[in-house]
Amino acid sequence: MKKISRSELKKELRRNEIREVLEYIRVSLKERRENVVLVVIVAIVILGGGYIYFGYQRSVQAEAVSLWREGTNSFQAMLMSGTDGLEGEQAKMHYNRAVDNFSKLSSGYGGEHLSGYARIYLGNSHFYAKEYVKAISEYNNYLQEYPEGIYSGLARKNIALCHRSNGQLSEAARMFLELLAEKPWGVSVPECKANLAAIYSQMGRKAEAARLRREILAAGEDKYWVLREKAK
Repeated sequence: MKKISRSELKKELRRNEIREVLEYIRVSLKERRENVVLVVIVAIVILGGGYIYFGYQRSVQAEAVSLWREGTNSFQAMLMSGTDGLEGEQAKMHYNRAVDNFSKLSSGYGGEHLSGYARIYLGNSHFYAKEYVKAISEYNNYLQEYPEGIYSGLARKNIALCHRSNGQLSEAARMFLELLAEKPWGVSVPECKANLAAIYSQMGRKAEAARLRREILAAGEDKYWVLREKAK
């Protein structure tokens, strides 16, 4: 079956609406059931209302795309500011702009297709700003709305990282163990193992940490994660 795009579907619905109005005019005039002027007025109202609605929708979509671009640009600028967290006025400005835009989009403005992405980016904005409690809240909101969403694994991994950064090591370790058992899409096994090894080191479980690092190296998995965690 040929896949119909959203734009094609809207056009077809619009054509059907026009056909129904024309048929209403034809039948009404033929059977003389309605005043001619009234029939024409009704037709104009229906068609005009439809054009106003679709025009409004196009306007909303255009603004949503603009908000998305501004939000992602601000997010990238925040990361490139070269500061730690929200140190510096530039970083704060980019962070606030990203949060404002993603908050509006995550509420459903511009369509559901942007809402999930915006929710993840909103969580990421808080995460890289070291606003870990806010980040956890947004990631959990995403998981509630999209439990099987494409970014559910990423959201869970970042929640675990937030717990680690907040010193909640037992909860972070539990979540990384779950991720290693389930291996959700988009989550790096070596990264999870390296983070878990680092958490075990912080908890004084040196032998378990060393075992995980050996597993990464023995399996030929990406050494970057072992080196990165050792450098911290």
